[in-house]
Amino acid sequence: MRNLDAINPPFARPSSLISLGAMLPLLLSLCCTALPIGAAPDVAVADNPIALFCLAICVVSAVMVAIPRMFKWDWRAGYFGVTGFYLLSMALTGLIPLLCVLVYGGAPVLVKILLLAINTAILVWWGWRCVPMYRKIFANSEMRDKIYHEDTDCFYYYKQGDRMVLDKVFKFSDFPSAAVIVLSFALAFGMMFYARALVAFLGVPIPHIFLLSAAISLEMIGVGAAVRGWMIYYHYPRQLKRQTGKMVYVDMVTKSSKVDLPKAMG
Repeated sequence: MRNLDAINPPFARPSSLISLGAMLPLLLSLCCTALPIGAAPDVAVADNPIALFCLAICVVSAVMVAIPRMFKWDWRAGYFGVTGFYLLSMALTGLIPLLCVLVYGGAPVLVKILLLAINTAILVWWGWRCVPMYRKIFANSEMRDKIYHEDTDCFYYYKQGDRMVLDKVFKFSDFPSAAVIVLSFALAFGMMFYARALVAFLGVPIPHIFLLSAAISLEMIGVGAAVRGWMIYYHYPRQLKRQTGKMVYVDMVTKSSKVDLPKAMG
């Protein structure tokens, strides 16, 4: 087996990276705790399920700061997959305001159902994009070997190879387009002109209404990262383990040879 400690950047070792990365969901969930409290100031925190949900994420994140260091996590793919769930916490910025509207808002039920349906449809569509893409990759030996390189005793997930296949073959981006980001913020700022009416109609404070639209890009990034992380760090490594008995480890530096586009797409 390769000496991945010598190959990969020291800062990226899971025992360090995953510990540090836990600060993202910890801080985001802590900040988002203020949203359900602000939406229902007369409800005690202990009786506020949305606030308790945020605090639970805080606790789990705090534990995850210590666990990778305590157990000296190595370069196994499954450890890296945790980063996808950390990035998923970005979706809290839009999810928590939406939950506040659904649970504590005074809008008609049909409006709540519509908001939930729109948000869910956008995130399911965005998260699902990478599923058929990775199915094509895994079914094509030319592309699969650029990402999961088989060695005598294990597989190596080539992060550079993955990026090359996504860029060269599928033109895939992890981020929403600039148009989506601009539109979401334009809608959020536009709603501020009707803030008083919207507060009365939806029954939640102005910050919640602003985030319903402005945070959609962050929700998309978080959901997309979680789904893609699940595919590359858990789903396909598990298939490879079942087929060959070999574990998958992460090589962040080694570059695959160029993809033969006609052969890969064929």
